[in-house]
Amino acid sequence: MNLIGQIEKVDDKYAQVRVYPDSSCGASCGSCGGCSYRDGRHITIKNDNYRVGQLLDIHVNSSQALMALIVSAGIIVFLLIAGYFIGSSLYSSSSETPGIVGSIVGLLIGFLIVKALEPVWQKIEYKVIPID
Repeated sequence: MNLIGQIEKVDDKYAQVRVYPDSSCGASCGSCGGCSYRDGRHITIKNDNYRVGQLLDIHVNSSQALMALIVSAGIIVFLLIAGYFIGSSLYSSSSETPGIVGSIVGLLIGFLIVKALEPVWQKIEYKVIPID
């Protein structure tokens, strides 16, 4: 996966890059309003003598990114389903409410676990090539 970014802030060790949507997602989501990142999103990379305003071509290891997505989604779906069954078995009534509450709790726990794993996902390999 290739991303185009522009350096916005630089310090001794890191550079903050605004990454824009690329052609793989249509690159015209700004016109239809379907993309939450149409104005770009920020990532932090190691500073390799970059300067503010410099354009970069960022190559992300697609297989690692896909694995992170699959693991994250798997954790969330597993805890959603497990929460339903745990809630239903703890409060065995004729109502679906315990299962629904258990699902919501499982979903929230899943989101917290995925958020806690974010530093691991940040270590996905990438290669940065200056454009200008």
